[in-house]
Amino acid sequence: MKLKRVTWLRFTVGMIVFIPLMGLLIALQVGWLKNYQVTSSSMKPTLMIGDRVIMDSVGKDYQPERGEVIIFISPDRQDELLAKRVIGISGDLIQIKNGFLFLNGEEQVEMYRSMENAKINVEDTTVIVEPDEVFVLGDNRNFSFDSLNFGGVAMWRIQGKLKMIYWPAHRMGGIH
Repeated sequence: MKLKRVTWLRFTVGMIVFIPLMGLLIALQVGWLKNYQVTSSSMKPTLMIGDRVIMDSVGKDYQPERGEVIIFISPDRQDELLAKRVIGISGDLIQIKNGFLFLNGEEQVEMYRSMENAKINVEDTTVIVEPDEVFVLGDNRNFSFDSLNFGGVAMWRIQGKLKMIYWPAHRMGGIH
């Protein structure tokens, strides 16, 4: 058997690649991170059917921020997880007027929605988000089962927040 001496450069490059990959594998194994496959178009164009995503698990003290995409246990089916965008947090006033979304009296300009969903096809609605709940909507507003259907999401139902798409490769990147 012939051996070749490893240079410092090769060793360093190897460690730069190896250590983050090991960290990712450990995080997946112990449950800090989880991976899922998207099966619905309710978050289109942010998430497409077939996208594979990584979720960062959250603890009891987690306080979601507006705009985050979270995964939570469905209020209707305990064995089903849903991914939606947080629109409102405890105490927020959510209004839909003439198909447009208002948060605490200000019309929302949402860059992540498609033009086909510029207007929300529901009657004018006013909701105040209850304590320990969040109000969520799918980015594909007119084709989403969300808080307009089932109300606020209790904080205890939230499993984590989506961090990134890792497959397919051409869609790889952070979720905003």
